[in-house]
Amino acid sequence: MLGLLGPASALAQQARPVQLPADARHGELKAFAYPVAQIGKETLRLAPGAHIYNTQNLIVMPSTIRATGHVLYKLDMHGQVAQMWLLTPEEAAAAKKRAVQATP
Repeated sequence: MLGLLGPASALAQQARPVQLPADARHGELKAFAYPVAQIGKETLRLAPGAHIYNTQNLIVMPSTIRATGHVLYKLDMHGQVAQMWLLTPEEAAAAKKRAVQATP
């Protein structure tokens, strides 16, 4: 019985439990020093109460972000980052592909 749970739980850890938003912007997080994030060439401020999701879709505290990499993010009406998703390499490749297809 335990042998059956192993592969299933490993598969569950690889896939994000919810779908990433299609209307989020894609960028590369180059530097992060709370409350400011450099995404691509833009320096953006985190909104009060911003949610940052790791690759398992868990909300993480800004102080725990140590790495750089590809992200999806949404801005609020003030131009501040309201939500940010840290991406796996596979998700980053899919987001890049989607961004290229959306460019006229």
